[in-house]
Amino acid sequence: MALETAALRVNVTVDASYELPVALAIGKDFSDRWDGCPDEERAMMRNRRDGH
Repeated sequence: MALETAALRVNVTVDASYELPVALAIGKDFSDRWDGCPDEERAMMRNRRDGH
């Protein structure tokens, strides 16, 4: 999910393959923003939304 989001941020669409510079940019965006397990991220987002 986070990698798909990075692809959308960098490339605007999720494709089956990417040119090397785009693939590296997606990997960098993912790495720069990744902050844990998706389940943990969803729980934090839910808690923020619910005011916890």
